[in-house]
Amino acid sequence: RDEKNQGRGQENNPLPFPGEAVNRLHPKYRAVLRALPERGTWSADEWSALARRHGFMPNALLEELNTWGEETLGDFLLLDEDGDLVLNAYPAGDM
Repeated sequence: RDEKNQGRGQENNPLPFPGEAVNRLHPKYRAVLRALPERGTWSADEWSALARRHGFMPNALLEELNTWGEETLGDFLLLDEDGDLVLNAYPAGDM
């Protein structure tokens, strides 16, 4: 699947982000990015489990994804709401 999608823009892109934006994220983070829409909100324990399942430290992963989101999409990817992480909604027309 990943080989088929590499460098192809939005074709077969299961994410709510433009393919060119996804391509700017280091490939090692893309599996986590694909998992984010499974839940709109991630508790601290769920986020920690997701990060560790993919071999990352939770805070380092959050920082990396939010840096990518800010630089590529113009805002953080995940927002802290009362200790939970919420996937930021990006209107498709803004990209």
